[in-house]
Amino acid sequence: MAMPPAIVVVSLLATGCLYWIRAAVATWPGPRVADALPLDELPSHDSVPLVVYVVFFALAGGVLGLLARWTGLGRLTAGLGLALGTGLWTFGADALSLFIVRQIAFSAAAGAAARLQPVYLSALLAGACGVLLGRAQLARSS
Repeated sequence: MAMPPAIVVVSLLATGCLYWIRAAVATWPGPRVADALPLDELPSHDSVPLVVYVVFFALAGGVLGLLARWTGLGRLTAGLGLALGTGLWTFGADALSLFIVRQIAFSAAAGAAARLQPVYLSALLAGACGVLLGRAQLARSS
């Protein structure tokens, strides 16, 4: 029961941190994650360096993975649950953000959100941390 609210809070914190440090890392070289900050799409401040995005969402995934371990979730359950939960939350938040910023129909915004890198990258990082940090299940002998 603690995992869904934790996924929302920790994902919001990671995204909030990206908004907070956006100006400091704006000139960093390297590949960028487009639409990482979809509410800033119009002023063209929506991307962040890939390394920064990976660090913040890996930290978020680590926190969620430790919470999954504390709640007793196995590695597979934690990995799938965190990937699905984080992906759905990121998708929903991005779809709503695109709906607001682009002023298009919500179905079009949801279609656009389904094609965004951050949705899949955040889900991948959270799922990987869940697999790495979830509780190992011992094999039962019969």
